[in-house]
Amino acid sequence: MATLRLMRSARMRFSHTFDTDYTDDEESASSPSPPTHDPARDMSSAALAASLEKTPDHAWKLRKASKCGQRCAYDRFMNLPPELQLMILSNLEFGDIERLRRTSHHFRNLITKPVVRQLFPDLQATLQNTCYSCLEHVNYRGHLIRAEQNDPRWPFGSKCFDCTAQHREFMIGQKYTLGDCSYAWICRWCGYPVTTSTAWNQPEFHRSCYKRYNAVLILFFLLGCFHWLCIIIGGALCWAFYRSSTIILAPTIVNFIMAFWALVLLCVRGQYLRTYHWTAILESAILGLWVPAIYTILQRTMASPDPPSAKALATMTFIFLNMSFRLLNILGNIVLMCEYKMWRRHRPNVNPLSRSAHLLMTLLVLWTYPQSIEQEYPATWWFGRSRPQGGLA
Repeated sequence: MATLRLMRSARMRFSHTFDTDYTDDEESASSPSPPTHDPARDMSSAALAASLEKTPDHAWKLRKASKCGQRCAYDRFMNLPPELQLMILSNLEFGDIERLRRTSHHFRNLITKPVVRQLFPDLQATLQNTCYSCLEHVNYRGHLIRAEQNDPRWPFGSKCFDCTAQHREFMIGQKYTLGDCSYAWICRWCGYPVTTSTAWNQPEFHRSCYKRYNAVLILFFLLGCFHWLCIIIGGALCWAFYRSSTIILAPTIVNFIMAFWALVLLCVRGQYLRTYHWTAILESAILGLWVPAIYTILQRTMASPDPPSAKALATMTFIFLNMSFRLLNILGNIVLMCEYKMWRRHRPNVNPLSRSAHLLMTLLVLWTYPQSIEQEYPATWWFGRSRPQGGLA
């Protein structure tokens, strides 16, 4: 058991990997040639065990080991008869064997390619069921991204979903070929292939992800209604109580007009057209125009010896709410202008700081324009005809 734990803990990789030196042999084997005798296929267990004899640099490798526990386990394994060594190796998966071969040159010379072929008779199927990045064996090929036969890594070119997502290789709006030769879209909410539980009439969403997306859209609509309620009430209070003050009344009227323009820009967006830069400019102007109004009201309130009146407090409250909403909209539009790809927030092995940043940007996007989840790439930033591009990945 100690030997097995030693083999499974080997994670270091050499630049010269197994797939790079095996695919050449696989291609030459698949090319038409007269039938020849293959000693690797006809090798008996006794001859295979003889190929596992200890190498002359065994003692030197022991001296190079860094930990006593590893030296002892390595020594016990190398002192076993070749037949027992072969029996231990036969209980390991291909990924464990490959990690051993990438751990040291000694294991690479010990576990040769004929030995690997003998341990895995259906080697091509084994390679196609193994992720070449993490070397994990996947029993169901539908959970692997399949490599095409023209790929330089084929047949050892499949990749699991987690490794593909971690390397930011998933792109929405594209179909991906799975290991079982089926095709799947990438979910626009979670960023993983939609293999099961597809939403009704929405092939690019999981059923549960589409329910969350619909809930966000309903919440966005309710917040939008509340935002417009604050705009109307804030403007009405300014017009009712501070009509004689031009520095308060004029910016309020301009703000109301610009708010309608921002709503128009939100409505004309499509799957390719982006208007985030224009909306960010309008939102910044609206935020700046609220500053003179609230500054004037606050200055008058502080200059008066009487306590603040109810009308002044109500007006400042709604102006502050409007400014807060506009500031969040500006930040959200800036994130959208940077083409933030929200579906990549669920990538594995992300540090806590990056995960917190992803959470903050996701909240800003959902606050500003959650329909951006359905947008296509490449983007069009000016009014005109777009050129959609797509295809298999």
